[in-house]
Amino acid sequence: MNGTGKPSQISLILRLLGGGYLLYLAWSLLSTAGGNTVYILMAVFFALVGTVLVLHTLLKISRGEYTGPTPPADGESELNEDESHDE
Repeated sequence: MNGTGKPSQISLILRLLGGGYLLYLAWSLLSTAGGNTVYILMAVFFALVGTVLVLHTLLKISRGEYTGPTPPADGESELNEDESHDE
């Protein structure tokens, strides 16, 4: 975090990737568990954590609760008038 109480945009993207990877691991563990209780328990744990991480992150992204680059408002230029002329 950068002091504003909101995570950065890249941080949310990394959370999405991490949650997606946990879901992938859960699926892989379940497909190879073969009745092994430890594999099944770990797959359920990974699936729960991955799902919470992905859903929480998508909620934050949809609400705009992050810091990061934002497009310029209507009528505003990305450069100031003084910076647009090379002298």
